[in-house]
Amino acid sequence: YKKIDQPIENVLSKYGNTFGILQSTPFNMPSATVLGVEVSVQSKLDFISKKFKNATFFANANYAQSKVAKGFIRSGGTPEIEEHTLSGSPNYSVNSGLTYNKPGFGALTILYNSTGDYVTAVGSGTVYKLANGNSVKAIPDYIVRGTNRLDLQISKKLLKSKAQIILGVNNVLNQADIIYQDLNGNKKFDKPVKLTVNNTGELGYLLRGVDNTVMNIRAQPSYYLTFSYTFH
Repeated sequence: YKKIDQPIENVLSKYGNTFGILQSTPFNMPSATVLGVEVSVQSKLDFISKKFKNATFFANANYAQSKVAKGFIRSGGTPEIEEHTLSGSPNYSVNSGLTYNKPGFGALTILYNSTGDYVTAVGSGTVYKLANGNSVKAIPDYIVRGTNRLDLQISKKLLKSKAQIILGVNNVLNQADIIYQDLNGNKKFDKPVKLTVNNTGELGYLLRGVDNTVMNIRAQPSYYLTFSYTFH
């Protein structure tokens, strides 16, 4: 349980009199609370079978609910902020892995990480009630979509353990990094909005999609190979 006094968060607001351009400004918020539970486990897998006596499983997981109270902030353009989840606080995260280390064989490590969606910048403005029953602010929050990451690594000691070779790959699943605005208020990422573009480059009417995608970067898997030798 955490009680946070005046946490600092970035607030989205309209930039001057320009249309469609937003600015992100840090402000001290009303008080926030975080309530959650965390669990860690580590165990050899020989209880399954003696074949797995060299394998070890480990994991750390947490589940939390955060809330920043509705209230006033020291901003002329956005004097009041709505109740919302604390920025940078996903409702769950899981870090887990499996290692297999057998003498003469080498070591294999598998790492898996999963994180829920979380707010990265707080929206502002009038709250509108939609036909589907959900509510959306005039400027919706910027939300980072949760990710699933898988990394693999194999290592082998050579020359009486004086040398070691390591081969690995990160981001095996090749999942995109996405920041979006939840325009239908269903608290999840739907299909991104796609607009028509005329000959002058101006955006037109809606073709398809639901949520506004602020950023969509597909980071490629990265591979590495290292060799080390210890002189002694």
